[in-house]
Amino acid sequence: MIPVMDFVAYLVEQALLTPEEAADFEVRSANSSGLLGRVLIRNGVVNLGQMSDALRAAKLTGNRIGDQLVKMGLVSREQVEAAVSQQGASRLDRYDLVVQSGLIDEDTLLEAAIAYIRDCDARSFR
Repeated sequence: MIPVMDFVAYLVEQALLTPEEAADFEVRSANSSGLLGRVLIRNGVVNLGQMSDALRAAKLTGNRIGDQLVKMGLVSREQVEAAVSQQGASRLDRYDLVVQSGLIDEDTLLEAAIAYIRDCDARSFR
């Protein structure tokens, strides 16, 4: 998956978005964030206190938050996988934000994504 903010910076470099439009997109994107913990809380799988405890424990143990939640018995592996899937869909929705806001049309966004991927591939072989 293309890192959202790297791609938005690329759109600015290519003069497809202005820096102001990119900043506006960052705010909108942050407000629709699909962080795993937020997804689990929003879905009612865990509460804020449980997530806070799990985050502290994960920081101490070095575990990823999903693994830590399972280890603590707060969620099942299936619940984590469902939330991760939902999280991925949320990230894709961020690209739709650019189109829906009228900042760029869908065809231009797709062409820019293809060019971005080619540029990234070319840089990785240098």
